[in-house]
Amino acid sequence: MRKTVVVALVLLVTLALGGLGVAAAQSSNPVQGVITSATSVYAEPSDAGDAVGELAAGTMVDVLRSNDNQSWYEIDAADFSGYVPADSLALLESPLLGEQVWAASSSANVAIFSAPNLNSDLLSTMTYGDVATVIGSDGGEWSVVIAPDGTTGWALTSALEPLGDAFLAVVSMDSAEAAGVYVDSSIVSDLAGSVENGGTVYVVGDPDGELVPVMAPGGVEGWMLSSQLTVLPKSSVTAAVDSAVAGVYAEPELTADVLGQVDNGASAVFLESVDDFWMSVYAPGVGFGYVRKDNFGTPSVLGVTIYPTAIVRQGPNDSIYKVVTELPTGTQIVVKGLSANGEWYQVEVPTGSVLYPYNGFAGWMNRSLVSVDDSGLSVTE
Repeated sequence: MRKTVVVALVLLVTLALGGLGVAAAQSSNPVQGVITSATSVYAEPSDAGDAVGELAAGTMVDVLRSNDNQSWYEIDAADFSGYVPADSLALLESPLLGEQVWAASSSANVAIFSAPNLNSDLLSTMTYGDVATVIGSDGGEWSVVIAPDGTTGWALTSALEPLGDAFLAVVSMDSAEAAGVYVDSSIVSDLAGSVENGGTVYVVGDPDGELVPVMAPGGVEGWMLSSQLTVLPKSSVTAAVDSAVAGVYAEPELTADVLGQVDNGASAVFLESVDDFWMSVYAPGVGFGYVRKDNFGTPSVLGVTIYPTAIVRQGPNDSIYKVVTELPTGTQIVVKGLSANGEWYQVEVPTGSVLYPYNGFAGWMNRSLVSVDDSGLSVTE
């Protein structure tokens, strides 16, 4: 009898720890959301009780999961946590999964607002040819965008044109000061414009011989020599320092020249891990350089599923954690870290692909299901 009781207690402790693991896995890997209209926050997924707080339109929050019928989201805000109605919040994609768009009107700037309302605060503007990343929508006339200057806010969807599967590239030449943008896919065609060495363009299609189609600054469309471009990977790392900025160095040495700075909270393109102390990046406005790992968070890189039914779970274990979603082959995902045993990836998936949001909106995938360059990833379990 005593043996039976001991076994039962061990089982209860195991289940309890498993439950704690599920909660921890979900809470440590939320996705972001933005409040679309002023709303109350409740302790339970119901407005029958008293509100624990109020959130204004435009407030950014962490989203953990939905309730069973997906009518409420559980969120963490700056000062409190609880539930908000699903129709008062828009889920946001990782910028690595966001759609690239450009300001296509040459007659008026595209305004970036603090909320999906023309009377809300004006945060920034985009001029003709500027490229932004769409990371969310209110389901109607407004989109959440990251503007070229790093501002996140709301823009009228009708003012933006999609770029398709565009890749950011840097003009990289040894001697010339600028590279030509040709009208047609031939170097004997007329020039539509030029881009200075170190400037950026978006590659918007497949090569035609030695030239690739691009969108250049100012809305210039044309063709450039692929040999003059360095296409940047879809990866990112965010500055996380006590001071206002993090330095970008010319070499992976503290005595090297400082090329520029990355503002705290701003992102750079992660290129590769150099050693335990340094990583190489491309920093907008600065260029290629090296940064200290302790000044930045964990890199995130774009991966792709390689299995017909790629399962995402709440945590890094097939037996304990519930399924968040199942993804078909070829789905792009953001890989954010590794499990301690190296067998699982912490991931963020397209929010529209989540089948069971009451289990969370992000999770973990067995590494056998994903194709990704994980050389720069850190243990995040």
